[in-house]
Amino acid sequence: MQSSIILARAVLGLLCVFFAHYLGRAIVRRIRFPKPTWDLFRWTLRTLVTAAGLIWQAGMDALSITFLTLAVLACGAGVYLERRPPKPPEDLTHVIFPDAK
Repeated sequence: MQSSIILARAVLGLLCVFFAHYLGRAIVRRIRFPKPTWDLFRWTLRTLVTAAGLIWQAGMDALSITFLTLAVLACGAGVYLERRPPKPPEDLTHVIFPDAK
């Protein structure tokens, strides 16, 4: 019985990390485009609910601290990846159509 609860908490932790990454991306998009959208609220709610579910039964143990730390790092990675300028598309016309000599 205990292993199934640990498995469920691990799945919640992974979902929390996933949602935190997209929360970071939504924060940057909200700063960049200040139009009213619900994206930031949705990702914040998803992240908080999964984090609360992670620490609800067992409290702050090693598993929940690990996943919450990973969630904070994932949020920072989402902010970094969203703020980074996109790479220009690769021009492969010279490879597809070589010069006829």
